[in-house]
Amino acid sequence: DLQGGLPRHFFDPRSGGFDFERLRRFTPRELEAAGRLTEPLYAGPGDTSYRAVSWEEANEIAAARMRATAPERSFFYFSGRSSNEAGFLLQLFARLYGTNNVNNCSYYCHQASGVGLASVTGSGTATVVLEDLEHADLVFVIGGNPASNHPRLMRTLVDLRRRGGRVVVINPLRELGLVNFKVPSDVVSLLFGSKIAD
Repeated sequence: DLQGGLPRHFFDPRSGGFDFERLRRFTPRELEAAGRLTEPLYAGPGDTSYRAVSWEEANEIAAARMRATAPERSFFYFSGRSSNEAGFLLQLFARLYGTNNVNNCSYYCHQASGVGLASVTGSGTATVVLEDLEHADLVFVIGGNPASNHPRLMRTLVDLRRRGGRVVVINPLRELGLVNFKVPSDVVSLLFGSKIAD
């Protein structure tokens, strides 16, 4: 997941960059390989491409939109990978703004799976823990991207591969982190990467 930033001219059609029409023709793989955003972007009404803006301008645009929106019509959503402190600050900010419409992916994204598990097993909680994988010879990763969403699992998968186990990935996208992953706490893996998927 560590890749370079997009060049400054990437979104500037006058410099060979991409407008909305050309961006729509990118495949998901091409978009992923292009690089990561390193600065705020904005496209106003009638614009045909994004343009880089300063953080100050981005904050002003966001503040103006928030002032124009009734708090009860807003929704704040944060990542389950965020720290408790970040989640606390976001919900505090939302409440100061005037809404209690706050959720995170740990609840929102997994609510359906929790209901399904509860109807089958009697509990909405996970039925497997990482330690269970220490005894597995074969792991299927279906429709997930643990390299980004569950990096602790990646170390377990690296260890599984080293002891001769297999990891089968079933995913509509080729996730680079599931092909070759670098575990920061493992010198060999950090230097050379670790093969994950078969």
